[in-house]
Amino acid sequence: MGRRVRRNRFGSGCAIFIFVYNGSVNLCLLLHFYQPANQFGDVLKKVTQECYIPLIKSIKNNKKIKITADFPLSLLEQLDRYGFDWLIRDIKDLVDAGRIELVGSAAYHPLLTKIPLNFVDKQVILNEASLAYYFGVNKDFEGEDCFMIKGLRGFFPPEMAVNGEVLEALGGLGYNWVSVDEFYLSKESRDTLKNGFVYSLGSQTPKLIARSRRLADLISFKRDLDVSAIVTEILKDSADKMIALDAETF
Repeated sequence: MGRRVRRNRFGSGCAIFIFVYNGSVNLCLLLHFYQPANQFGDVLKKVTQECYIPLIKSIKNNKKIKITADFPLSLLEQLDRYGFDWLIRDIKDLVDAGRIELVGSAAYHPLLTKIPLNFVDKQVILNEASLAYYFGVNKDFEGEDCFMIKGLRGFFPPEMAVNGEVLEALGGLGYNWVSVDEFYLSKESRDTLKNGFVYSLGSQTPKLIARSRRLADLISFKRDLDVSAIVTEILKDSADKMIALDAETF
C-alpha cells in the first residue's frame, strides 16, 4: 500500500443501507466483521469457515439482500495471509454490484475515545487505505496508479464509542453519518426512536444512525428458530429500524 490513496466521496446516491422492505418497515442491517490482529490462525480459519464463508454465500445467493458492512484492516490482512483472498474477491464483487455498502472504521479496532485525536486520524485513514487496496480500483480518473475507494460515507466506531471530539474529527474526514448505540442519545431522543433512527447534532458533525439495542439483543441471543418475537419487534410502531451487530453472530 505504498502508492497514493484517494477516496472518492461521491457515492451512488443509494440508501444508507437496506436489508428488507415489507411494504411498511425498512429493516437496515450493519454487520461488523472483525478479528483482532493477533488472532490465532486456527481460530481465524474456523470463524471464516463457519461464519464468513456461508454468510457471504447467502448474500450472493439472495439478490434481494443488501447490507452495510465494516471490514477493518485487522481482519482483511489476516484473510489475505491465510489464503482467503478468494473470499475478499467475492466480497469485492458484492461491493461492485451495490449489494454491500462499505463503511469506514479504525484499522486495528482501538476505542477512539481513548486515543489522541491525531491517532484517530491515522487509524481511520489507514483503514481507508486498506479498503481502497482490497475493494477499490487501482487507477485514478487520469489513468495514473493509485488505490481509490468510492461511496465511503458512513462510519462504524469500534464498540460504538464516540464523543463530541471524535464526531467532529470524523466530520472533518468527510464522513456523513456515524453508527451509535441508542443510549448515546439523550433520553428525549431515545423516547422518540419510534419516529426514526437518524439524528443530527448540527451541521458540523455527521448524522447519528442509532441502532435498536433491543432488536440487536433479540437476534444476538437467539437460540432457536422461532422468530416471532423478532418479527414483532421489527414491526413495532411501524417504524424503520437499524440493527448493528457482529457478523460472527451468524
